[in-house]
Amino acid sequence: MSLVALGRENLLLLVALGFLLAFFLGFGLPPSAVYIIASVLVVPSFIFLDFSPWVAHFFVFLAAAISEFTPPVALIAAVTSKIAETSFIKTAFYTQKWILPIYLLIFAVITWPELVVAPGTNMLLAFAIVLIGCLTVTAGSFGKLSKNRFIDIPARLVLIALGSFVLYTPQKDFAIILVPILAFLVALSIRVTQRISRDTQ
Repeated sequence: MSLVALGRENLLLLVALGFLLAFFLGFGLPPSAVYIIASVLVVPSFIFLDFSPWVAHFFVFLAAAISEFTPPVALIAAVTSKIAETSFIKTAFYTQKWILPIYLLIFAVITWPELVVAPGTNMLLAFAIVLIGCLTVTAGSFGKLSKNRFIDIPARLVLIALGSFVLYTPQKDFAIILVPILAFLVALSIRVTQRISRDTQ
């Protein structure tokens, strides 16, 4: 089955396969090579299925870019580990924590094409929404909302779910309504995390 036929049957599967292709190519190739190969194999199928060429190419480009951080290439991790005098593998895997927003952005380009195809107010609005969504998921993944783990863990899971909803829902009007609430929750998470960090020192 061709990628076009696959996309007609299941668009989510096409997006997942496009990402996995670039991701696994990145295990052995630098970003430029990954982008060239993946764009030849994946982008035409996206365009044929009425995706904007900008969206298709940015999706592949961002997926290719993370090969700078994934072992065994991980050039940035290699340089960083050398400077910090730490294990390359440990540094490469630890960087996955810091590039979580990039992983989120790869797929957000699909659901928020205004990020790359609508210069002006629409682009700024999409940028703000995606930024808040990424911050919310990151806060839920690595922040704190309470010293009590039985409160903290469910609250963080709710943050991750709400942030993911804003990033990937087709109900964009509802996502826009959630943005101010999520901005408040992110600020609250940062404040609580800082307070807990000070108390444990």
